[in-house]
Amino acid sequence: MRARQLARIMSAHSSDALQVISRSVITHNRALRALSISALPNDVVFMVPKQVLWYWTEADFEKLHAKARAVIVDYVDSNIDAMHACGIDVHLSTSFVGEQALTKWIAQTNASGVARTLLHNVDERLQRLPPKNNAASLEILYVGSPRSTHLPDAARTKMRVLEGGTPKEFAAARMALTQANAHFCVRPDPSHLLSRKYKPFTKGFTAAWCGASMLVNRSVDDAELLLGSDYPFMIDTPSDKDIIEGIQHMEDAVGGPEWLEALDRGRTLADRVSPQNLAVELENIVREVAA
Repeated sequence: MRARQLARIMSAHSSDALQVISRSVITHNRALRALSISALPNDVVFMVPKQVLWYWTEADFEKLHAKARAVIVDYVDSNIDAMHACGIDVHLSTSFVGEQALTKWIAQTNASGVARTLLHNVDERLQRLPPKNNAASLEILYVGSPRSTHLPDAARTKMRVLEGGTPKEFAAARMALTQANAHFCVRPDPSHLLSRKYKPFTKGFTAAWCGASMLVNRSVDDAELLLGSDYPFMIDTPSDKDIIEGIQHMEDAVGGPEWLEALDRGRTLADRVSPQNLAVELENIVREVAA
């Protein structure tokens, strides 16, 4: 999904000097994989999605690199220890915290390439909406697997919870995402291990894109960096107490100065992950490694 949407974003918004071609790659069968790599054009920049890492070997990447201008791997939220140390010019992270960890991993393993960040895009099926300045009461929504967050029973009674992992589930949740005036973006505290998954702040980007405020905890990757440590509805921990108090704070703040400040921060965040801005950032990365 991410790779296809980025290809469409680049086709629509990159400069005319950059030609974007999207092709499927063979992953499972070794012989067919070798043939597909040999059939790819020479002297171009290849951007490879994270799924390829599950099947390709370092030898495959070295073959691709031998014919490429450069190779970029978009690892999104893969574990760092799933990365390959050879045949890659840019290890692309979807979070700044992840970029820092990748830079440390490159130094420790003497891997090839550099780490860069391209923030995660908002799903192209969602239309950008103006901030919900005139909300009368709190309508908070969580879309996703309950396993990916922490939902105290007392908090569940105050919000709507929808699954969104499959295309069918997301289609059903899409209208709710655009209508809710607040999104629940709380995640469990991450591990301190270098090889952990570094998650993009996609739920926060989605909330901002839909014109909604968000409840988020400080330990969510990039949350403080992108929203500011003084974001009005940022809680210190994903504990029952902090979550319940955070929702109550949002209920009390609807329509007031803190609410408007949160929406203003969201507007800035939505601008940052707009298709136009992401296209510019990715084109700059491509030009950097293609030079």
